[in-house]
Amino acid sequence: MKLFSINMLFCLRGVSLLSRVINVEPVYSAVWLPRWLEKLQLFLDFVRGKRKRAMGKNIKTVICIASGPSLTAEDCSYARLSGFPCIAINSSWQAMPESEFLFASDLAWWDANSENLPAMASRWTTSILASHRYGLNLYRPRYHAGFCSGSRAIEFAVENLGARRVLLLGFDCSIKEGMHWHGAHGGGLKNPNASSIELWLKAFSSLAMRWGEKVEIINCSRRTELTCFPRENLESALARLS
Repeated sequence: MKLFSINMLFCLRGVSLLSRVINVEPVYSAVWLPRWLEKLQLFLDFVRGKRKRAMGKNIKTVICIASGPSLTAEDCSYARLSGFPCIAINSSWQAMPESEFLFASDLAWWDANSENLPAMASRWTTSILASHRYGLNLYRPRYHAGFCSGSRAIEFAVENLGARRVLLLGFDCSIKEGMHWHGAHGGGLKNPNASSIELWLKAFSSLAMRWGEKVEIINCSRRTELTCFPRENLESALARLS
């Protein structure tokens, strides 16, 4: 009953908005009406709980591959040979196209890259609009303490895949050695700066405090300023876990 009331209220507001749109110039209606209808459908899908789980069984260990400048082809080779599922974050799919999952939170990234992606096993986002526009799987985090694709990918691994151990690669959290292993984003996409890195560090610290010893997160990045997770050489970690 409550859900029905929410939907009805939203629809009544939509009718009011629609009546205003129709009375303005045709060009304005042609541009904005489809967008409004798209957002209405997104809202209804969301409140009805249209969410997907990535897999029907839990996975113990997952490797998250971010795009810090320390990421190397050797890292990706080790990850590939490990047999553990890999999550490529944003443009790191180019370094690890065999990844089982591609994860990107930003709508702008999907707008710029959706046509250039290979046929990957599973594509995920936290953006409702990106999910609807590009047919992506939608992941809705249980917590909202900070935001970045890297921290959300870790949450996705734990909450959706059931991982109890996550290995991190390319999580530099620094721009001292460059923006990304692939260089700066073009096409108007945002690149990291000191302010965004500060927000990233807070988001990761929140994860470390939330899970404590329940989830083992190991930072295997070659260079990093992310200190809230224990560090270990990737080759050593994989040998220990094999």
